[in-house]
Amino acid sequence: MSQKAKVLKHLMSKKSLSPLKAIGLFGCYRLASRIHELKNDGYPIETVIKSDGQGRTYASYVMKYDELVQGLVDEYNRRYVA
Repeated sequence: MSQKAKVLKHLMSKKSLSPLKAIGLFGCYRLASRIHELKNDGYPIETVIKSDGQGRTYASYVMKYDELVQGLVDEYNRRYVA
């Protein structure tokens, strides 16, 4: 399974994902690139900027389920409902 597929599976399981967690889980050193690819594929992923408590910030990513579901409903309606 590709890193992109692993990242998508993780986000689809309603879990957030940070770069450090991605390295540990998948050996993915370029999480931002995988997220960019998924966003280009149409997945509604939100970037949340967090702080580590020592003044350093990092990005964490979560799937926006409401938008994902609405997109699926819209696509179904376009294809099957006239």
